[in-house]
Amino acid sequence: MKSCPICRNDKLDTLYEAERVPIMQNLLYPSYEEAKEIKTADIVLTQCRTCGFVFNSTFIPDMIQYDQSYDNEQGHSSFFSHHVDSVIDIITTNFSFDATIVEIGTGKGDFFEKLLLQGFNNIHGFDPAYEGNNPKITKEYFNINHKDIDADLIILRHTL
Repeated sequence: MKSCPICRNDKLDTLYEAERVPIMQNLLYPSYEEAKEIKTADIVLTQCRTCGFVFNSTFIPDMIQYDQSYDNEQGHSSFFSHHVDSVIDIITTNFSFDATIVEIGTGKGDFFEKLLLQGFNNIHGFDPAYEGNNPKITKEYFNINHKDIDADLIILRHTL
């Protein structure tokens, strides 16, 4: 990518580079051998001098495919559950229950559902790999079609 995806400026600085990084995490494979054959790509974290946005300038969206082998479930970890509860506490302390919340990268919807249980009802989730049936979660990437959502809080817990 030769220009910033936000402001289209071409004045960019490279912040970090890594070669042959797995393009997906949290994939389950039936064998060690298959896991070793995971697709890789280079990462070049780039910052726009104009707007400050940081992005992977070598990102190729068509390489990413969420399917049944993707598993980001971390609920079995008591440490992670405590972390999630502490994040929920921060949100309930700092936002009213009528706040408009957008969660980008909803995953299986566990965090989203916890927010609903706390009493947040004006909440929108986006994740192309979502497998549930909550109508408040859209099964697609958050994109320009959703620009009219006037969010008080945008949550990006597992996205870059």
